[in-house]
Formats: sequence, structure tokens, C-alpha cells
Amino acid sequence: MFNFLAGLIKTTVIIYVVIFSIFILFLSFGIDMYLAFNGKDSYFFDPDNIVSYDEPIFTNIDKELLEHYELKKNEIRAMRRNLIFLHDNKSLSVKFLEHNEINISARHKGGSFFSSHFNYKSEESKDRLQKIQVTPDELDRLKAGIKRSGCFSFEKKEDLRIGFKDAKSGTFYYRFTSANDPPNLQDSCLIMKVDDQVYLEYSGNGRGPDCVKNKNPEGYDDRNFFQKWLGLIWNRKVVFE
Repeated sequence: MFNFLAGLIKTTVIIYVVIFSIFILFLSFGIDMYLAFNGKDSYFFDPDNIVSYDEPIFTNIDKELLEHYELKKNEIRAMRRNLIFLHDNKSLSVKFLEHNEINISARHKGGSFFSSHFNYKSEESKDRLQKIQVTPDELDRLKAGIKRSGCFSFEKKEDLRIGFKDAKSGTFYYRFTSANDPPNLQDSCLIMKVDDQVYLEYSGNGRGPDCVKNKNPEGYDDRNFFQKWLGLIWNRKVVFE
């Protein structure tokens, strides 16, 4: 009988905790929506009120990236010159595989195409290469330059970058600085400035624009959900006025 009552009490407590947690979640979301719809600053989803959405991504990998850059600085910078002279398409991304195989994604004036196994020296590839105005010889030179830099891919869109390492559903790049870069670009968990020519950058599905913390101070908010919710209540006493 005692065990039955103890189990019943435990189950009841768990149910109440789950219900209370769900209630807190919806209440917090409701408060934020109320603030947003009434022209006030929301709390949980406002980058001005949250120190950061996540821990900076370069916490554990920046040493490897920076050491490689110091080792291959000249070769990495040389790739910038090679990519500048490449024909301007809307976008061109190439990952070099074994032999003459490449993973290519291209957008040009006449359309676009993608291939995960593209032999750029085959007869079948000639028409597509002509559309993006890139020759096999140019790809040979780029492949040699990428190999010397210790990297494996390049992208030429509005910006120029070469891929160094795949990780966390995305890729770490050495991105070359541009005159169009805003002054606060390096203040992000996606971007780290190395020098006046190169950034470290992460791009991919693993992180997105919600990670950028340009308007926030350094560091990140490590409070748990309940602590943030208490802060919302105590700091928003006029929410329902």
C-alpha cells in the first residue's frame, strides 16, 4: 500500500512539473508576443536584450584555423588573386575530389546547375564549363593552388572564400575581406577577423543568422530558461499595463 501511494505521489508530481513547465513556456512566449505586437522590445528573441543566442563557434577550433593560416599565409592569400581573375558568375562553388572529379554548384546568367561528381575534363562537361566561362586549365591551376594552401574548395559569389574544414553540418572557410564588409562584421560567432585580408568564417546548416551577435557584448548568456524567465518577469513589471 505504501509503495502504491509513493508511486502515485511521484507520478502526480511529475505530471504537475510537466504541466507547469509547459505553462511557463507558453506564458513566456505569450509575453514576448505581447511586447512585440505593442511596439515594445521582446525579450527572448531580441538580440539587443540577449547577450548571445549561442556560444561562439570558434571556441574550440580557432587555434587549428589560426595555426594553419600562419603556416600557409602566403599560399592562402595567393588564392585571392587566382579567384579575382576567374570569370564573374552569379556564384560558383567547387570542391575538389579525387582525380578530375569535383563537386560543383554554379549560377550563371543563363541558369544554374549542380553536380556532386563532375569530371571537368570529360567531353560531357564542356558545354557546362563554357556557360560559366571556366576552362579545365583554370580549374587545374585552382586545384594546384588550393592544394598548396592546405584547403579543399573555393567559392566565388559576392565574396571570395576557400574551404579549410567540414564540421558541424557546415564548412570553415578562410574568407577574404571586401570593401563591402560592414565594420561590425567580425563581431559574430560566425566570423573572426584574422588580419586586414582574411576572416575565419563558418557557413552551413549547423549555424544560421540567428547566431550572429553584432549588437551584443562579448561572451554569451549561459543562464538557463528559468533564470531568463525570472529576469523577464522582474525586468518587465509594466508588461501588462
